[in-house]
Amino acid sequence: MPIRNNLKILFWGSSDFSVFVLEEMEKCGLLPSVIITSPDKPKGRNLIMTPPPAKIWGENKKIKIYQPEKLQDFDIEENFDLGIVVSYGKIIPEKLLNKPAHKTINIHPSLLPKYRG
Repeated sequence: MPIRNNLKILFWGSSDFSVFVLEEMEKCGLLPSVIITSPDKPKGRNLIMTPPPAKIWGENKKIKIYQPEKLQDFDIEENFDLGIVVSYGKIIPEKLLNKPAHKTINIHPSLLPKYRG
């Protein structure tokens, strides 16, 4: 049964695994308000600029997307209840991790959670 609530969630993620988590969150009625993901990167032989999977997913759901180049200079004006990090790929400054009222959690696919994430 989906959860119905008004949580404002700030989601950090880029990879296919982060899309898997986003899809599971959606099944529970927990869509993020904002997705922060890595910038588009050139891929393939022709170096075609390609967005990260989390950006594609978020755009399809009409969720606000940010793609900061440097996190040291990045700030977000909105207030959030919860932050979720899933395979984002950069070190997130403490000021951004602590921005949500209930802090930020990290979801990591490692089989060795004691040593990862």
